[in-house]
Amino acid sequence: MEIKTKPVYEIIDNFLSKEDHYRIKKDLENRNFEWHFSPKSGHPTEKEELYNYQYFHPMYYHQGPYKSRHFPIVQPLITKLKPVILIRIKVNATMWSKKIIEYPVHNDTDIKCKTGIYIIDTTDGYTYFKDGQRIDSIANRFISFDSHHKHAGTNLTSAKRRLIVNINYMQDEILNEKDVQT
Repeated sequence: MEIKTKPVYEIIDNFLSKEDHYRIKKDLENRNFEWHFSPKSGHPTEKEELYNYQYFHPMYYHQGPYKSRHFPIVQPLITKLKPVILIRIKVNATMWSKKIIEYPVHNDTDIKCKTGIYIIDTTDGYTYFKDGQRIDSIANRFISFDSHHKHAGTNLTSAKRRLIVNINYMQDEILNEKDVQT
């Protein structure tokens, strides 16, 4: 069952201090940082297409549980968000192309929570939503929305790659709801 609600997005520019943002950016851009290849950009049900791919690094999964040795890189984000429960943290890297390609929309999880997208660098790539809303990639910007809102990213034409940190988390207001939907 698809939930029909008007999407609400919170966009916070200059989310972290300049120092914390710079440290995260430099750590993720380090040539020794470990990346994994994914032949799809989002949900496992997507079909594989030539330009629908990304590199990613799993930082944290509540199922397993799994925590990357690089987890301390994202600690400033966690400290700022103050989540009650972390569901997943993943870093995504999409690559340059001659034209912008919108990847298929998806939900990160079926768990009722918040989805956060922290943007590492300013590029002409963007995040977009099923309702048509488009949010530009601006360094140190944080986008937050309910996890049931379908979204996706794009590649870029203005730099070598687009880096974002994707976080799924719960805060007090979700845990205190009487009618929790999944």
